[in-house]
Amino acid sequence: MKKFFVVLFCLGFASQLLAITDEEIFRSISLNLSTPGARARAMGGAFIGRADDATAAVTNPAGLSILVKPEVSLEYRYQNPQTFQTNVVQVPVQPGYDITPSPIFPPDPGQLDEPVVAEFHSSDTLEHVSELGFFSVVYPISGLSLAFSRFELINTNATVSGDISSSPFHYVERNGFSGAVDVSDVNYGFSASFKLGHIASVGGTLNISDFSFDSNIGAFQKDETQLGAHFRTIIDQSDNKLGFNVGVLVHPSHKISLGAVYRYEPEYTLTVNVINTDFGGSPLIRERSGLSEVKFDIPDQVGVGVSLAPTQNVTVNLDVVRILYSQLEPVETGYSLFTHLLPIFKQADQINFAVDDKTDVHVGAEYLATTSKYVWAFRGGYYHQGRNRFFLANAANPDISSFLEPIFGNNPGPGINHITTGTGITAGNFSLDFAADFNIKSEQNSPTKGELADPGFQLIISSVFRF
Repeated sequence: MKKFFVVLFCLGFASQLLAITDEEIFRSISLNLSTPGARARAMGGAFIGRADDATAAVTNPAGLSILVKPEVSLEYRYQNPQTFQTNVVQVPVQPGYDITPSPIFPPDPGQLDEPVVAEFHSSDTLEHVSELGFFSVVYPISGLSLAFSRFELINTNATVSGDISSSPFHYVERNGFSGAVDVSDVNYGFSASFKLGHIASVGGTLNISDFSFDSNIGAFQKDETQLGAHFRTIIDQSDNKLGFNVGVLVHPSHKISLGAVYRYEPEYTLTVNVINTDFGGSPLIRERSGLSEVKFDIPDQVGVGVSLAPTQNVTVNLDVVRILYSQLEPVETGYSLFTHLLPIFKQADQINFAVDDKTDVHVGAEYLATTSKYVWAFRGGYYHQGRNRFFLANAANPDISSFLEPIFGNNPGPGINHITTGTGITAGNFSLDFAADFNIKSEQNSPTKGELADPGFQLIISSVFRF
């Protein structure tokens, strides 16, 4: 799952650009981009080159043509709650940009015209997930396979909070935020796959995506305690769009299988209501207020995979998947607590954030032990998951850059390593599989910044009935 580091949680919305904003909720959205099904997940999610069960409708639709019997597949997924903490000290704040100076003492000793040092702290919780993650029905007809599937792509429920002791635009005032967000995206897929001769097959899935986004994030200043007393963003949106997967699978020999897939995810137009009590319409200050829209584009994916079967009982899989997170760019500024007021003077409004594409690597293996009645499976794997967090690319004003960089960073940060394991049993036409997916506790510390994430754990149970 994706760990997030928050400065401010909420997906605010820019003009009519295909963009996100400088708020961070999109980085916490748990895009379930790993492969569905306990069998594949136990092998590190490496399944594009194998794709020989019903989960191929999502992973690589070409693999559905391998199935020779109708089958029904179900998956249950549990993910533990996780808390993420960020603590940044010695954030430099230079005088000269304060829009509304206040007669309270600065956070550090000194005069109002002298630099001060701020601190930023946040503590945010991603709630647990317990869901029917995947369901499918597959019906093969002499070389052609048809399927219907339901896949939970996003299921995120998060609560967020944090504060900073001062900022360039409210020089000596405490600023804070708190709120909650609930995001869901369920794909209903209709798949078809057919063989091209004896060694190749192609397939595709048309997805109807059921998307919803509900958030209410409020900010406060000084001694205010009420949510949104100073600044608030509210989103309550739902939509349906079409997406698709297309794939190819080639078997040059009975020991080698090669696959490739492209997944297109739709973009959504979301509307946000920004309530900004500082809004004054000054031509010297770029301010956000009222209703606006943004196109939120769920990233597409391109993947290739190879599956090797050196013996009848052993399979080794490797996938490489490129996730196009840069489709979220450009990142519009002015929608966070830090940037909802941006003075035009001294180029303080010229701030650029970036989002990098990521390449995830999945590897896994399966060993089958056969008895007279059962086939036992033992599986293990690993995958590296790149972060989709945005970061500060540059700011024209060096004082603004020195303030934002300790909080947002100048790169997305290191990826997350996952260890997977699992087992399964097949008896006649029925299979039952279990998988566990672990990412260890993450802690990064420097003299001025600390980030701590709880360990992540997912349990996946899936079953297949063939008839």
